[in-house]
Amino acid sequence: MISCGLAVLPLSSRADPQAAPADTPIEALASKLPPEVGDAARKWVHEDAKELKSLKALSPEQLEQEVMVDLASEPEAADFVLGRLPAETPATDSLVLHVITVDAFWADQPGVDAALRKLAEGTTDPDLMLQALDTERRLEAKRLRRVLPPRSPPLARRATRRRWPSSPRPMSAGS
Repeated sequence: MISCGLAVLPLSSRADPQAAPADTPIEALASKLPPEVGDAARKWVHEDAKELKSLKALSPEQLEQEVMVDLASEPEAADFVLGRLPAETPATDSLVLHVITVDAFWADQPGVDAALRKLAEGTTDPDLMLQALDTERRLEAKRLRRVLPPRSPPLARRATRRRWPSSPRPMSAGS
């Protein structure tokens, strides 16, 4: 009779395959986020389990900020990030704009200039407005650098530059 109970125990203690995804770190984090951000996190955030577990200690607002910054580094999530900018806090937008400025793929992202202008027009924070416009300007400069030929240093100016000796010349006895 005891062996019968033990034989049943492993079957009843097995995890249900449908319940397993809810126990993953990304699911635990996504449940603390607004639904659309949680769905985007499930789809595009590719952090390791240890990194995701460390994010559990954050407040929901801090967690949303971290996820949005991570999403801004994912080219597939670019449209979601652009559409979400007006709904985020100025602090989150500022961090996302920094990522947009740094990551190269943003210069070629369709609609990024319009989204940045819309963010600048719609915000009441003057610092965020200036940062959005500066980010748009920097992306345009990146695009122009690819079109313009690389510059070489002006050879004529370099050739006519007078070279000064690195050590003083010895004076002759006759001077």
